[in-house]
Amino acid sequence: MKNCLNCHFLCDSYREENSGCELKFSLKQELRESLKNNPVGYDRGWHTLQCHMGVWDEGVSPVAKGEDTILFSQDRGYSCFFIPYRKSMLFPAAIEIQKREEENRWLKRTSTYTVIGLWLAGIGLILNALVAIYQAIKC
Repeated sequence: MKNCLNCHFLCDSYREENSGCELKFSLKQELRESLKNNPVGYDRGWHTLQCHMGVWDEGVSPVAKGEDTILFSQDRGYSCFFIPYRKSMLFPAAIEIQKREEENRWLKRTSTYTVIGLWLAGIGLILNALVAIYQAIKC
């Protein structure tokens, strides 16, 4: 299912106290399983959960009871940035793969419309030829 829990972009964010530098880490499979079993009870400490692509960020407050079903259970389909979690893949590679998959999806849709247009044009040409033959025989 395409949801945040299965998405590679679900990340653990930590902001350094002195520098304010934000560090983002992809969640390991063990943490994903822990969230699946108990999303509200997951102890984050100084860390927060967020979407690396900026769709959502829980900030300093824990995931509310209503949000856990939205983030971890709801099928996102094509309404979100999604790529399945892949162990050891870095975020820049995941972003590139996600862009390519989206482009391929749009190319498939475009080529489908092109094929439909060609079929309609071909049928129109055949009907035009049949009308021309009928008019030639009728005269």
